[in-house]
Amino acid sequence: MTSFFFTKKWQIILYFFVIGSCYFLFDQGDMNHTALSSYAYLKGHFSDFYSYNKVVVGGNDYLPSIYLVYAFFNAPLTLLDFFSLGQQIGSPLNPLVQIAWWKLTGAVFFFASVFILSKISNLLEYEDFVDRKYPALVFATAPIAIFCVFIFSGYDIVGLLFSLIGFYFYLQRKFLRFALFFSIAISFKYFALVIFVPLLLLAEKRLLLILIYLVVALSFTLMQFLVYWHDPVFSGEIFSLLLGKIHGNVNTLEYLKALCLFLYTIGCVCLYFQKIDSKSDFERMAIFTSIISYGLMFCSVIWHPQWLILMTPFIALSFLYINNKKVFVICELFGMLAYIWLIVNIWPYNVDLGMVNRGPLIDHIPKVLLIGSDLYSIKALPFLRVVFHVYLFFPVLIFLYERLKKAKAREIINIDNIIFSRFSIGLAFFLLPVIFSLFVPLSIAKKLNQLAFLNTQKEIVIQPKAETIVGEIYKNYSIQQTFKSEFNGLTGVSFMLANFGRPVSGILYMKLYDSDDNLLKTSFVDVKKVSDNQFYGFEFPELVDSKNKYYRLELAIPDGESGSTLTAWCSKQDEYADGELIIKTAEVAEDLVLNVYYNPKHFKKDK
Repeated sequence: MTSFFFTKKWQIILYFFVIGSCYFLFDQGDMNHTALSSYAYLKGHFSDFYSYNKVVVGGNDYLPSIYLVYAFFNAPLTLLDFFSLGQQIGSPLNPLVQIAWWKLTGAVFFFASVFILSKISNLLEYEDFVDRKYPALVFATAPIAIFCVFIFSGYDIVGLLFSLIGFYFYLQRKFLRFALFFSIAISFKYFALVIFVPLLLLAEKRLLLILIYLVVALSFTLMQFLVYWHDPVFSGEIFSLLLGKIHGNVNTLEYLKALCLFLYTIGCVCLYFQKIDSKSDFERMAIFTSIISYGLMFCSVIWHPQWLILMTPFIALSFLYINNKKVFVICELFGMLAYIWLIVNIWPYNVDLGMVNRGPLIDHIPKVLLIGSDLYSIKALPFLRVVFHVYLFFPVLIFLYERLKKAKAREIINIDNIIFSRFSIGLAFFLLPVIFSLFVPLSIAKKLNQLAFLNTQKEIVIQPKAETIVGEIYKNYSIQQTFKSEFNGLTGVSFMLANFGRPVSGILYMKLYDSDDNLLKTSFVDVKKVSDNQFYGFEFPELVDSKNKYYRLELAIPDGESGSTLTAWCSKQDEYADGELIIKTAEVAEDLVLNVYYNPKHFKKDK
């Protein structure tokens, strides 16, 4: 078996240093929910897993497969009694050990996938034996793959491993094993079915066998449905996340979804009638079919950042069939840039630089002052969205172009070097802004993000539902929100304002009162400086003894005029039990979208 590592030792050392740094610096949080959910199995809640977790962790969206995997990895922690099984999300006893241990699951499955990809490469009928090491290396260094597993802490890599094992048997035409391993993969994420169907139709033409393999592929998922269908929580919610992603925004995606589904269906029909005698042509067609199928899927759904890991190994395999390796690398870099630009703007304060604030080293490094959208302007989003969708199909487009132009064999270059450059530059698109945000002076950071200081504090979400607006804030039409401070060290609040794209004028006054109506702090800002549908922060000197005390926030624009002023987002119902929204002088059954911030030192003490 050929090696799938770099030939130069310094490149290998730097590679593991970078992914090791990503491993310990970042965590998005989705993994934590899944890992904590798995403790229910370790506590003996097998038949009532979903009902039990509905109360403990708020519910689960996936089939048991992924929770069983994390239960297996969590078993040593339970046996050694490192952690309490009853702890709640967001309050690990030891983030460095606990989150790092949970991330080990993804890392193990990632390098297992690299190994399987090297085995797949060795199966391919490709003339240059030396080149067969590169698909595994391309995958192991893929910036998007590194981001999904080591930065985002995604766990779709678990299902991907079984898809790759299934694909390995598929290329050997061992179709029963192909169906069995895809059956396991589909139970982790149904999306594995997206490539299973066209791959099956490409290889098998007998309708009875097609039906049998489909039943086999769905069997592992159906068994889990049968085991848990008695649980009303399971049957009522298991499809909620998937349907939400598929439905998306009907106004903008309906026609695109219909087009992608039409192309996918036509493609499956064509593959069924396609007869390929050459082994090399069959292998290449299988790889490109997987890329196109997943590409169409990503074009038709509101995709999740970690889902991109699903197609990266097939893009890596296509590396063998592209003559111009430099163009391949350039396209990958543009794809990574577009990917980062999109996710930091689509999921601000979630999938961006702030993942440092939730990583294993949370108690040992500074907090980032900025978020990704501060540095990657949202104005470039429409163009980069197009770039990203082209990226989804770029190996097929390059291959067809080279075939059309009858491109000559690839030039002699140092492939290791260009792959390493792609790895370094691609990750720099995300890591350099993180480093900048960690060390930029606060005075400069505040010019980029008014919430820069509050970003370093401990945020507690009071009321997140932005369902309606309070009405225009102008003249004597002010709004107030009362709230309870749960901890000592209250340092600020933030709320979501909107101008709906209209020209606005006036001065927004923000005032904080205590429960005795003593004015504690006043601040003001020109409303022209307030961004539409974004959080605005009101920071004040730390209130050291604030625990269990009540405060009142007032927002007013005395010189504002109707039609050219701000409003604020709120819930439609009374969502926050410890406070009330007051418009003018009357309480209403709504609550302001509100976050509160505490000095982290006091927060730790209180806990």
